[in-house]
Amino acid sequence: MYCPSCTSWSAESAAFCWKCGLPLRGQTTEPPPPPPASGSRPVSSVPFASRPAQALHAPPPSPYPTPTRPPSVHHPPLAGSAIGTGWTYRSASGLAGSISGFAVLIALTVGLGATFAFIGLVVDDTDPIVIGIAISLVGVFATLLQYPLLIVWTRRITGNLLPFQADLRFGTGWAIAAWFIPILSLWYPIRIWNQAWRATRPDLVPPIGWKWEGWPAPTIHAICWMLNFIGSVVWLNGVPTLDPEAAPAPYLQVAGGWLWALANLLLIFVVQALTSRQDTYARQYLPNLSPSSHLPPAPFRPVQY
Repeated sequence: MYCPSCTSWSAESAAFCWKCGLPLRGQTTEPPPPPPASGSRPVSSVPFASRPAQALHAPPPSPYPTPTRPPSVHHPPLAGSAIGTGWTYRSASGLAGSISGFAVLIALTVGLGATFAFIGLVVDDTDPIVIGIAISLVGVFATLLQYPLLIVWTRRITGNLLPFQADLRFGTGWAIAAWFIPILSLWYPIRIWNQAWRATRPDLVPPIGWKWEGWPAPTIHAICWMLNFIGSVVWLNGVPTLDPEAAPAPYLQVAGGWLWALANLLLIFVVQALTSRQDTYARQYLPNLSPSSHLPPAPFRPVQY
């Protein structure tokens, strides 16, 4: 029979409607009148309190299985991308190789020029000094090409920390601006290098946050930076003076050239070690790299000092 209240079909022997609880004794088996217009809801004429307890609390079980919602799965952010920055990890090994190549050229030319100047001073002849200056000018030109690579490399190793959610004191903007701001350019670039070194400790599990602060940085970073600055300044003060009466000036060229050459040899070690350390850290904590992240394909032994 049909329920006159909710129009649900119940068995002939049912005493109450299985859906709304309306008593069905004495009801007709004819179909009920058509349902009311849309937007209105049929109201049962049976008082709420007189309905059976079963009908008040829960409907009879449905013969169909109740759909269940699959458990939610937490998907961590893509490992190769920096959250909110769009920065993806990209190895700086190519830039480090180019910087190292120019450093070798600078060390050879400036060091050889300083050696020629020293020979000229020993034999009291200006010709070797002039030859030394000409050879050293090749190193000066190579330095002008090396510095833009150093700036880009500094920005790259700084940006590579962002996918690990590191809180940085010097971001990618400072990695460029630090080279051009007077006074600050004397020591800020080395601070940015030290920041990248500290933030890629093998035992710092991402997210890094501020956990990198307070750890020591290699002394060789400061030695390389100081030798490069002192050597180039001393060399420039000694080159223009070829007057025999100003004897200390050629010696400045010799001392500055050798210091400058030594600084570039140390720069090779610094750049390669820091890049290798960062790539090793990325291999450890970025197992699922995004397609736009790039690492050297072959494993290698990191440079340590």
